[in-house]
Amino acid sequence: MTFLVALTRCAPVQVGSDAHPTRKTGQNIEFGSPTFVPVGATIFSQFDYDAVTRAFVQSPYSRPVGIGGRIVLSVGQPLFPAMVAGQQAYCSANATFLAYLGTDNRSVCFFDIGNTGRFSTAYVVNTLADMKLDVDVPYSVREQATGSGFKYELLYQGFDRGVVRVTYREYLADFARPAFQQDLTYTLEKSGTTEASFRNVRFVINSADNNGIKYYVTRGFQ
Repeated sequence: MTFLVALTRCAPVQVGSDAHPTRKTGQNIEFGSPTFVPVGATIFSQFDYDAVTRAFVQSPYSRPVGIGGRIVLSVGQPLFPAMVAGQQAYCSANATFLAYLGTDNRSVCFFDIGNTGRFSTAYVVNTLADMKLDVDVPYSVREQATGSGFKYELLYQGFDRGVVRVTYREYLADFARPAFQQDLTYTLEKSGTTEASFRNVRFVINSADNNGIKYYVTRGFQ
């Protein structure tokens, strides 16, 4: 479902369903399923949270517009996904165009022409559709958790002299960074498989080296 936030003769801004929270519940693999992951990848994760997709500004940006106006972005500022006159864009929820004396502040939509990871043009919402501005703004797109929820994961960190290294990460709030992290080690059996556990999770290691780990999970965090 989409809705319009534009005026006649202005570029229509269509806010898509990916800008609104969706519930994410589940785990990354099935119990009992033989799995291989390389070093640095997730062995097992379990999650239950609401999430939205956002672009995040990676460096501060400011440029003058007209007489006394200015576009201003801060590091980490979130921008929601939208279609503007049929083009993919990311738009500010709050005023990003600051007018002279603050009399006509507006939101701004940004476009990455060529999918380069940098916004190259911008459109001040509710101005004429062909009024595009040149900008140069690096950004990244990621999923952002909203409200309450959790994500727990075990990551494979490598193998050293018979010992498997695993990291546990716990994400809460907006998932921008782990709320808690703990390093774990498991000594491999010299022959056969190795049963390992952390909290309620149970998994069986078939083999491991510095390329990856072969295993299956029998029980999850909850």
